[in-house]
Amino acid sequence: MYSQAGLLIETTCANIFVKTADNGWITPKLDQAGVRGVMRGLLLEELFARRGLPVSEGEISRQQLASG
Repeated sequence: MYSQAGLLIETTCANIFVKTADNGWITPKLDQAGVRGVMRGLLLEELFARRGLPVSEGEISRQQLASG
């Protein structure tokens, strides 16, 4: 699902994490829409940190997703 601004938010039943070539992992920033699920929180606060994996919350456009 996308916001009215065309930014990726989530699927109908799951949060999204995208592996990027240069910045590690990114997950949509959910400050305007979307659900901050329990598992998403666990991944962000525990798993990525324990594994030393870089992860950030940010805007993901359709163009960014298509070019990845």
